[in-house]
Amino acid sequence: DGDGDGDGGSSGGNAAGGGDGAGGSGVLTDVNTAFRAFGNSLGRVTTYRALALDDAAYASIMAKNVIFPSGQLRVSEQELAQVIEAKGVRKIAVARLFIYHLSRLLGHDPSISLHDDWQTTTLIASGYARYDRWDPSRSKRVHLFEVSCPVVESMGWNLHQVALQAPAVLGDGGDPTEQEPWFCFPAPALPEGLWFDGRLQRTERYSLYGVPFLRERLRRALVFNSQQETMQALLPFAQHQAELHTLDTAKSPLTSPSESP
Repeated sequence: DGDGDGDGGSSGGNAAGGGDGAGGSGVLTDVNTAFRAFGNSLGRVTTYRALALDDAAYASIMAKNVIFPSGQLRVSEQELAQVIEAKGVRKIAVARLFIYHLSRLLGHDPSISLHDDWQTTTLIASGYARYDRWDPSRSKRVHLFEVSCPVVESMGWNLHQVALQAPAVLGDGGDPTEQEPWFCFPAPALPEGLWFDGRLQRTERYSLYGVPFLRERLRRALVFNSQQETMQALLPFAQHQAELHTLDTAKSPLTSPSESP
């Protein structure tokens, strides 16, 4: 797949048994080998990240071969590693979901969200887009990256599971049982909003640091040239999601929908 040995979980190597660290008995004794075997067992997922970028920012991302978390635009990778060590993944995930509290909880964000439905991240990115008809160089168009990433790089929680942990992290005394799994998210491309099921990990994957080896993982990149173009692309998915929301909320009691790993 092109990621090579640097891609945690992409390279087979001798992870499946035998070789160094296995002691010839099929027992993994080397931490790196064991982690690689675990990552290989989870496989990969095709997922998406959309960003509102001008031409210079897009060129910079491709030259650096990585989509950085927003925190790395302000501080070093080493400082973000210290945030992760000090705060822990639960607080990071909650801060990312409830972004209003992020600065207070973390200072700088070492995480990134990926979405298995391209429409989700495209809608979010539309809120940061700017289209200047008189001076296109000033525009920040929505750039959609389709990437193949090891599943092991995701934290493993879905959005609803993170929301249920929020009261304990935020200290606001909220009742976790009051968190609804479905939510409607409005953005400039769809001001009326789009319904999402937080129980599905495909809705949002929480990862640390960013997307490395971008050129090797990139399957394709698309650009939306206007909010109107973005809206037209999103409308069929919005209708489908609204129908799913209507059907699911009519059921009682709430049950978690099934999804493929």
